[in-house]
Amino acid sequence: MKGLLKIGIDVDNTLFYCKSFLYKIMAKFKFSSLKYKLKYVEVPLIKEAKVNSFYRRVFRFFNPNAYKPCEEAIETINLLHQAGNKIVLITSRPAFGPFVSSLQEWLSTHKLNCDTLIMGCNNKTDYITKNKIDLLIDDLPKNCRDAEKVGQKSILYTGATKLNNKKLKRSKNLSNIASTWKAVWNVIQSVVSEGGSFATGNEKSE
Repeated sequence: MKGLLKIGIDVDNTLFYCKSFLYKIMAKFKFSSLKYKLKYVEVPLIKEAKVNSFYRRVFRFFNPNAYKPCEEAIETINLLHQAGNKIVLITSRPAFGPFVSSLQEWLSTHKLNCDTLIMGCNNKTDYITKNKIDLLIDDLPKNCRDAEKVGQKSILYTGATKLNNKKLKRSKNLSNIASTWKAVWNVIQSVVSEGGSFATGNEKSE
C-alpha cells in the first residue's frame, strides 16, 4: 500500500480529556521541573494493565474511567492504523507508577490500536526528528510550531482545549489547525496529497 505514514499523536487534550482540577494543573505543568531528569522511553502496551485501587479511588487523575475520549479520536486513529500507518503515542507523562498503568488501562479498555507508546517526552521535536515521525498531532501550538521549524508536518488539535481567539492568533503561522478529528482526517489527506498518495481505510488492498 502506498503513502503510509508514521504519525505521532499527543495524549492529554488530544486523545482524551478529563474534567478534573488536578488534571488541568498536570496538563499545564507538563512536568517541566523534571525536564532534565526524565528521558523519553518506550512503554509496553499491556492489555491486562490495571491501576492500583488506591490511586483509582483517591485521585481522579489516575482513574482511566474519568478520561473521556475526544470525539471520533479512537475511530479515526484505528482507521489510520488499520490502513497500515504507524501510530506512535507521545506524552510528557513520567514513565513510572500510576502514570503508566492508568494510560495502559485506558488504551486497553477503549481498544485503541497503536504501535508505540512513548512517555516522559518533554522534547517532542527531538523525538520526532530522531525517529522520523512524518506528522505530529498535538494540542499545544509550541509543539506544532517547533515540529514545523525542523521540517516536520503538524496538525494543531483544538477540540478539547477550545483555544480562544487570542491563542489562535498566536498560532496563525501554523499550517494546519483542526477542531475535530474528522477535520484531522481531512487535513491529513490534503497535507499528504501534496507529496503523493495517502493510505486511508477507504482504500483497497493492492
